[in-house]
Amino acid sequence: GELYVSDLGRACIAVFDASGAYMRSLGENRSRICGENDIIQPAGLAFTPEGHLVVADRWCDRVQVVREDGSYVRDFLSYGTGEGESGPLGEGTFARPTDVAVSS
Repeated sequence: GELYVSDLGRACIAVFDASGAYMRSLGENRSRICGENDIIQPAGLAFTPEGHLVVADRWCDRVQVVREDGSYVRDFLSYGTGEGESGPLGEGTFARPTDVAVSS
């Protein structure tokens, strides 16, 4: 299998093979703009049973779901009043998420 590592300093997720050799990076968004498929401060990582990678992105105040190649699936926007909105922290939102877990 592959090893996925959150790299806050490089603003990406580094992917290594089973022997520890670097393979690729997902993200590396230095613009600090939170658009679709932008990973800026990845913290916690988890895989779904379907093989999608779930990423807690602290900078963007959201949890994003991507495929193993980094392509966008969906995200859970947060720190807002509704999808895509900014606003006060409310029920069902989060600020600076640092970890995720996926149940089977």
